[in-house]
Amino acid sequence: MTTKLTEYLYEITTPGDQTIRFPAFGQEIRSSCPATTSCKLHCWDSKDLLCLHMDLRGDSPASLRTSYTREAVVLVFMLDGKLEGMDAGNTWKAQLRNGEHNIYRADTLEQDLELKTGSSSFKMLSVLLPLDDFRELLQPGYDSHNNLIQKLEDKQSGFLLDENLPILPALLQLLENLSHPPADPVLQYLFFRSRVLEILMQQLDQVERSFCRQFRDDCEMARMKPLLQARQILEEELINPPRIPELAKRVGTNEYDLKRNFKKTWGHTVFGYVTELRMQKALKLLKEEGKTVSETAHVVGYKNPQHFTVAFKKRFGILPSSLR
Repeated sequence: MTTKLTEYLYEITTPGDQTIRFPAFGQEIRSSCPATTSCKLHCWDSKDLLCLHMDLRGDSPASLRTSYTREAVVLVFMLDGKLEGMDAGNTWKAQLRNGEHNIYRADTLEQDLELKTGSSSFKMLSVLLPLDDFRELLQPGYDSHNNLIQKLEDKQSGFLLDENLPILPALLQLLENLSHPPADPVLQYLFFRSRVLEILMQQLDQVERSFCRQFRDDCEMARMKPLLQARQILEEELINPPRIPELAKRVGTNEYDLKRNFKKTWGHTVFGYVTELRMQKALKLLKEEGKTVSETAHVVGYKNPQHFTVAFKKRFGILPSSLR
């Protein structure tokens, strides 16, 4: 029997309490939005998968109270804004900022969340899986997976990861792809199931690397330190990033190790990572802030708008002028 998805599109513009139910997965969301906030919720619901795209606009925080009829695991990705939450018993507190992700264990108790906009917007993507399905995907042979399994057995709601992890470019690309499912309803479930497994694979790989850095391998920690510093420098100096020889010198490593380990860890060459950061920032400037192509090219570090246009079309397959 083919599993089908039910698609929902909600737009909440009226202040006050609203209740949204997802019968296939068994979740209920109660929201409370102030008069100055509007909320769009795009969802795909099935018995073993629930995907929620949430987009808020406004100057005031909104609140959500979620409840479940069964235990679940939630893959949470903060794309813009800030989330703060606690359960009804005030036994745990959580915080997630723009560009971070974590894995959340939800039980049948209610949880209160406060959604705070950043630059007047809030965007969050959540993927819900049944707890047993998630547990079956974990491999006891890995220390980091054993750590997650132990936390699941403790039966306490809250984030499973000890620290929020950054949304790396490869993961961000998968999340963007999840927003464009095929139109054919027969293929939609296969699309979401396969993409969600890819996303979870990226998350668990990042969790394993993080676990190694923190608990298992001092050599790995020494290897990661210059890479983290290099990534921070590139993000802070995006308009005029240093060349590889200068970057290697600044982070205390050699060019060969920097180039090899940077691509192995972040999935991009140093130049490719800079380009991806520029393209993602350009996409936001064009779509959400209405910048011209020339303005956008200048902001993200291109002196020649034509060179920017070529790079943008190569990355997204469309001309930047078509987004204005």
